[in-house]
Amino acid sequence: MLIRLLPGTRLLARVQAVLPLHLILSLPNQLLAHVPITEISGVLTDRLTKGEKDDEDMEVDANAEEDDAEDEDAPELSQLYQPGQYVSGIVTQNFPSESSNKSFLGMYTPTEQTRLASRIEMSLRPEKVNEGVMKADVTTGFRLTGTLKSEEDHGWSVDLGVKDIEGFVKKDEVAGKTIHAGQVLDFVVSSATGRLAQLTLDETQNKRTLGPEVYTNVSSILPGHLISCLITAIVPAGLNVKISGFFDGTIDITHLGIGEKDIEKEFKLGKRVSGRIDELEAQSADHLSTFSRID
Repeated sequence: MLIRLLPGTRLLARVQAVLPLHLILSLPNQLLAHVPITEISGVLTDRLTKGEKDDEDMEVDANAEEDDAEDEDAPELSQLYQPGQYVSGIVTQNFPSESSNKSFLGMYTPTEQTRLASRIEMSLRPEKVNEGVMKADVTTGFRLTGTLKSEEDHGWSVDLGVKDIEGFVKKDEVAGKTIHAGQVLDFVVSSATGRLAQLTLDETQNKRTLGPEVYTNVSSILPGHLISCLITAIVPAGLNVKISGFFDGTIDITHLGIGEKDIEKEFKLGKRVSGRIDELEAQSADHLSTFSRID
């Protein structure tokens, strides 16, 4: 059976390979996708564009200054991502066949990996992945991605792609880390006041922080969110659950971690379980497709 992901589907994906101009992502259901370097962030794209223009306009200048951070070359994808790393993305385009995406396939020596990844194009831009997130939901403990915009005196400004709110991460949060303007990172909100959200990169919080008990809108639920849900049905394929009392979801039996055990003995109606969002269906107002149970 051919499994297709609609444009607009948001996913938690794993980086399988880093190519010069693309990421190859491993998706649920054994699918592959590609992310163009121009779909990482707007800031990175601007830096790449500026670098190309500078190369075109370059003149021999013995007095040229090279110590201005703004004039540094844009980072390569291999400086930003490593195989095995998890990222949040959104499907932007489907191609009808494995040979139809000629612009992507023509850049690399043909392999089984590039052939399979050519069918689905994705974006990691926070303004696309976080589209629809409500400012009211961006509170302490909320997890989302953001783009490092610029270095300030006491930290970095962060573009969250959420209307009417900006992010800021303090310098001590990034101390010892190699980071670049245009890089997209996972953040947890440590506090939010007015138009400013203070952010943390603490990996423990990123992995274990529960999302809000109640969300304003289903669009505020993002890939990677750890949420609590109520079991509403036990079926042979897994569990049907309810999130925030309004939104429906499913947990596939392969994600329950019960092996050959009887699902009806392991889970009971009305009980709560925690799960990590893996996939959010496109064009759905009230259904979260799949997520993985976490004890």
